[in-house]
Amino acid sequence: RFCGATGYPSRASVSSVTSEDWVRESTDDGKLFYFNRATGASQWHIPNELYKARCLDMDTGQAEARDSTKMPGSARAMLGVDCMTEVVSEELEEAMARKKSGMDVLLRNPEPFAAVERVEEEDPLVSERILRVRIVQARDLRDTDFMPGMDRSDPYVKCEILGKPELTFKTKVVPDSLNPVWNHEELVVGFEEGDALLFTVWDYDEPAQDSSANDAFAGGSDDGGAQLWLDGDELLGKLMLADDEVIRNGKGEYQLEDTGEPEEGEEPKDAFLTVETQALLAWPSLVGTQAEDAAIRLKRLGMGLTVQLWEMPDEGSRVMACDPMYAKEGYRNNFFGVDAEAAEKVEEGTVVSVGIAARKLTISQIGPAMKDPKRPGGQVKYLFFVENMMGVITPGMPWKKVTAEPDASYRDDRVRVWYDYTTGLVAKVPHIG
Repeated sequence: RFCGATGYPSRASVSSVTSEDWVRESTDDGKLFYFNRATGASQWHIPNELYKARCLDMDTGQAEARDSTKMPGSARAMLGVDCMTEVVSEELEEAMARKKSGMDVLLRNPEPFAAVERVEEEDPLVSERILRVRIVQARDLRDTDFMPGMDRSDPYVKCEILGKPELTFKTKVVPDSLNPVWNHEELVVGFEEGDALLFTVWDYDEPAQDSSANDAFAGGSDDGGAQLWLDGDELLGKLMLADDEVIRNGKGEYQLEDTGEPEEGEEPKDAFLTVETQALLAWPSLVGTQAEDAAIRLKRLGMGLTVQLWEMPDEGSRVMACDPMYAKEGYRNNFFGVDAEAAEKVEEGTVVSVGIAARKLTISQIGPAMKDPKRPGGQVKYLFFVENMMGVITPGMPWKKVTAEPDASYRDDRVRVWYDYTTGLVAKVPHIG
């Protein structure tokens, strides 16, 4: 990019820099210009004979390659200006800054400035306050399962914002435990002043379990009491936190209410639930956008944020076989089959874990897709590994991609952008933390 100035310089003192016919001089107020001793001409811009245009290298910022810019004399005639100064474009400055900070390590866009151009077309980035809720654990829950002494409750927790049923989430079920640990974390968008969080702890009962229990107790009560308490999940306790308790942040253990009556002959006891809440500054509108664009926009906020790109953890897939021999005997060497779509999340050099023992294997090659006769339209690809598998890998075994995990510490100058590997899109709400 060039900046121009018009007019002609007035000759004053002569500088010490010369090149054949040209002399670099300065005016009384210190402005530099060029004087031709042979012709008597004077000009602000660098003479064509002396001008060496160079492109700046994005890695070093140093001049590396010839530029395609018009020579200053030609530019003067075309643009009607006398003084031509070459400066770094805003796009190149942005790209160089991104390179220096390491933000573009994971960028896959082949056009250096494409992301910058897209970002400039976006609406201004607006932050919101969201709520991070972590359900840690419970203790001393009531045992409600059918066979006391042989089985225990299978607890899970449901969390909701009162009056906003769309803002509800659940933990996983912990089987046979009266002191379950979940460590389940969710980001809640839409919690406002005056809202309250309701946590309810439930004992999960599978339909088959209810059915067998009801059959056993059929006719045991004329009023159907046995049928009532055996249908569906049973409440083990509840906890409500008002907005001031939620926004106050921090981790606390709270006594549960409505924990139910103890069994005959048992002493009543209290049950507790440990939860942690924290209000965070976040940018929900970035979800579903390109991760590299999101990182650039966050850096441009001018808040001094450290922006980190993290790949979403793999939820896992299953080993597959389209060959009858492998389907029957499994894989014994250094490869196994996977669904072709699942293979899109890995590449050569990716480390995967296989089976319950989580054996670590490094992919050396990915084979071509082959039709799976057992699945109409389905395809299987073989993953080949550097290591020998040292055992049998059978179809149906779980496997997943091993991804890096960030530290669990909290930092008020950091934003993590979690993205989906196959799409490159932001998958979780970016927030301070």
